[in-house]
Amino acid sequence: MNDKTDNTGQSRLFYDGTCSLCCRSVRSITPFLRRCGVVTVPFENGAAESEMRLRWHDGRVFGGADAAIFLAGRIWWSWPLFALAHLPGIRTLLRASYRRLAANRHCVGGRCELPHHGRIPSPLWIGWLTTALLTTAAWLIGAAFPSLPDSVRMWLLAGSLWLGFKILAWTREPTPISPLFALWVGMDAGAFANPRPESPIRPVPFRHGFVGLAIGSAFVASAFGFRHLPALAGTLTMAGLVASLHFGLFHLMAGFWQRLGHPVAPIMREPWRAASLAELWGSRWNRAFSDVARIALFRPLVRRLGVTGGTLAGFLASGLAHELVISLPARAGYGLPTLYFLIQGFAVLIQRHQPQRFGRAFTWLVFLAPAPLLFHPAFLKILTPSL
Repeated sequence: MNDKTDNTGQSRLFYDGTCSLCCRSVRSITPFLRRCGVVTVPFENGAAESEMRLRWHDGRVFGGADAAIFLAGRIWWSWPLFALAHLPGIRTLLRASYRRLAANRHCVGGRCELPHHGRIPSPLWIGWLTTALLTTAAWLIGAAFPSLPDSVRMWLLAGSLWLGFKILAWTREPTPISPLFALWVGMDAGAFANPRPESPIRPVPFRHGFVGLAIGSAFVASAFGFRHLPALAGTLTMAGLVASLHFGLFHLMAGFWQRLGHPVAPIMREPWRAASLAELWGSRWNRAFSDVARIALFRPLVRRLGVTGGTLAGFLASGLAHELVISLPARAGYGLPTLYFLIQGFAVLIQRHQPQRFGRAFTWLVFLAPAPLLFHPAFLKILTPSL
């Protein structure tokens, strides 16, 4: 270690100044470090160092993941990471993840033997580990505040899952991505590639988004009249949220980004036109989930397990993800969302082998008929108290 002993009583964070990823990361948190009395200093020979080093004002020294955890406990917005790191086994995972990232930091930072416009995507396990840590942190926040409504816990878990998928989609994109990608709800990171790709699609009309908002608002408003019937009120609220968000607000956002030259795909791409379940789930329904599931879930599983095994495993994973944001905050109905998605998986395989016999009517029967398994009564009930 070539950081020199500091006799001023000031805390110092030493990092690799030859690594562009390290430099960007340090710049982003420098204002918070200054409030903690920490000065950032590049190593004299950064490339030769294996990890960052924190020398605290009292003489203690922390390296790598331990330094990040120690600092997390002194920055207010990162306390969930600090708490999470003290759970059994989590610190070991964080250390292993940090060592892997540090060993490849010059590739991640764009300094590999690659063309200047490309980069090496991060391993899938890093993205999935990040997603797991974020959702665990959201669950811990909910557990720390037992008075929180179950509907708030649902949004915390859904938001953490979305953020994890966002990071996963960004790290898997082989081209540099504009920070504007963070402002788009979808996972099609390539639409924000640098240099900007040419748009292959016609911008969606804004009027469709306004129609979705109007319909969704009407459903939510009508739910007020059925507060004495929690299941019905919850169903109307759920339908209103899907219409106003996925078909309304997100559609307007897609039109906005398309007109700025980013060829994003609408989150809902006219699902009523789907001729098969594979088309419905793969490219028309909730692309914010299907896009990242395709690159980080289905393709890897199909390569390992074959088409049949990969398809069923992918839908099983989808079911577990929905258990997280539906059954867990509802504290009931465990297994029902997973059963719904397994039905979808088996139906996709059946329809794939006999498309002539099982057509559009079969698609919508399988999609809609078991929907009460997905949005089960216990989940619909937690939407009602917010009315």
